[in-house]
Amino acid sequence: MLRRLRDLHAWTVETCDDRVVGHVDDFYLDHRRWIARFLVVKTTSWVPQRKALIPTLKIDGIDWDGARIVTSMTREDVRKAASNPSWIDTPMVEPTSWLHSVQGTRGCQIQALDGRIGSVEDLLADDDHWRIQYLAVDTSQWIGGSVLVPSEWTQRVDSQTRMLHVDRLREDLKSCLATRRSPWRGDQACVVTRNHDASKVNASAGSSASRFN
Repeated sequence: MLRRLRDLHAWTVETCDDRVVGHVDDFYLDHRRWIARFLVVKTTSWVPQRKALIPTLKIDGIDWDGARIVTSMTREDVRKAASNPSWIDTPMVEPTSWLHSVQGTRGCQIQALDGRIGSVEDLLADDDHWRIQYLAVDTSQWIGGSVLVPSEWTQRVDSQTRMLHVDRLREDLKSCLATRRSPWRGDQACVVTRNHDASKVNASAGSSASRFN
């Protein structure tokens, strides 16, 4: 099932020993493979560092009704991860050429082969492997409405100009226009993209790495 990552902000994060360790602050995205690699947890006062990186591979369960994420890590594991990210083989929280903040992608411009089409408003990921399937793009300055651009259509990311380049013409991207029951504003929508099968998108209710600066 596809989920919009924006909806997970501030969700409760729990450990496998039934301890609440904090809340979702962000995700770190590996744009080389378009996978959300790490969950950024804003911890409570019990951790001096106040933030911890948790690999998405450590997510053990998701309670969509209760707005909480359960990990396979213990409370002590999270404390160690906060004080020493390399303890769980994660990169240090520093800007890299491939690791970016998901929150930081919002507002980035999408550049087609023949011009700009709009700006990123959200990312849609599957909740099994956390692969980013679509970029939700606001095209109000172009054709209006929202367009779902498949992540595999992206050619490169320019962090200096906050630009994502896609290998399609603007005319091709018109076929990615989301249905009226938008997956980031409604219950379910059937999203049809050019040369792609229809995908069911289920949006839940409600709502450091490089931030493309």
